[in-house]
Amino acid sequence: MSITAQFLFVAASGARAMERKLESVTNNIANVDTTGYKREGVKFSTIYVPLTQPPPSKPGQPHPVGYIPTYNLVLNYAGSSENVIYMEQGALRETGNKLDFAIEGKGFFVVEDDKGNRFLTRDGSFKVDSQGFLRNNSGFYVLGTGGQRIRVGSFSDLYVSEDGRIYSQGDEVGKFLIVEQPVKERVGHNLWVYDEREAKISETSKVYQGFLEDSNVNVVYEMVKMIEAHREFDANLNVIKAGDELLASLNDFGRV
Repeated sequence: MSITAQFLFVAASGARAMERKLESVTNNIANVDTTGYKREGVKFSTIYVPLTQPPPSKPGQPHPVGYIPTYNLVLNYAGSSENVIYMEQGALRETGNKLDFAIEGKGFFVVEDDKGNRFLTRDGSFKVDSQGFLRNNSGFYVLGTGGQRIRVGSFSDLYVSEDGRIYSQGDEVGKFLIVEQPVKERVGHNLWVYDEREAKISETSKVYQGFLEDSNVNVVYEMVKMIEAHREFDANLNVIKAGDELLASLNDFGRV
């Protein structure tokens, strides 16, 4: 493969990497107002490939015109991408709603769908159904310690302490199951994959009633990242365009 073609592959991998970075930034900006949303980034692996070109056809023969000694030069390709989640605490915003809850710390609420599938969430905007069960905005049951679905009955005098204990009409009716777990995958609806093997009870997280956690997205920072990614994307496209024109010129020269 010619040197020009190899540089084209490098530029193409760089352009694809910047495209993936732009997707991540756009997703962050779109979720700036999503309760409990955690911003994401992209980390790329680097592939190192020695720069090669065909040597002269015979030992001792002069190098052809345009031959560039490469010695130990190496090309850097952008390899596979991996999502990175940044779990910094979002600001706590007071709502005054007795059924809004925010976590301060590294913990997550645990919710369960009708089939028993469990998920993690930082979105504590809950409601009480007709049977008195606490549910999230997707209709999933909110779980308490022991994995029981929390049932509060009347919520007119509902009170929740900072350690997650839930009181209704003066009686303790449950305690939020707050767990810590390395997050790996989003599953939509502001939920994360729950792994029972890795999840552990959070001993330090606090629950605040009447508050919700804002996203940890900084719009100004994300806009700067977007501008940088656009510039790098355009630069790679210019390299591809210049290399393509050079290859076309060389092909035309060979036909003369």
